[in-house]
Order: sequence, then C-alpha cells, then structure tokens
Amino acid sequence: LGDTHPDTLISISNLGALLYARGEYANAEPLLREALEGVRVVLGDNHPNTRATLQNMLACKRALAARPPKQGPNERCACGSGK
Repeated sequence: LGDTHPDTLISISNLGALLYARGEYANAEPLLREALEGVRVVLGDNHPNTRATLQNMLACKRALAARPPKQGPNERCACGSGK
C-alpha cells in the first residue's frame, strides 16, 4: 500500500495506541508522531482519524511528562528506601 496510504497510517496509529495502552509511552510516541504527520497531510486536520491520532498523541505526551525521571544505577530513591 505504501508509507502514505491511509490504511498504513491508521495501522501505525493503532500500534502506537496499543503501546500507549500498555504503558509503553516512549515506544508509542514516535509511532503516534509519525502517524499524525502522515494523516494530517493525507486526510487533513478535520478528519476523524486525524483527530483521534492527535488525541492519542496528546495523551501520550501527558503520560510521558508525568512520569518521574528514571533513576541511575548509583542514585538513591527519593522515597528514602535506598532502592
């Protein structure tokens, strides 16, 4: 079908949404970004699939921003347990 075919873009968006639902935000974000860029060009900003992909992308970005930074191997936990 090709990289810019609507079905391909929707499949990429769906995979990103699945990864988001599994809590794999860092893996979901680039897929959702790619899909959003594509559907905006191919389908337009007002298409329902574009809007759904945008909503998923925004939710993913919020989830990424809300996560605490990962602890390095030599850093102590902020909770005081040392783990």
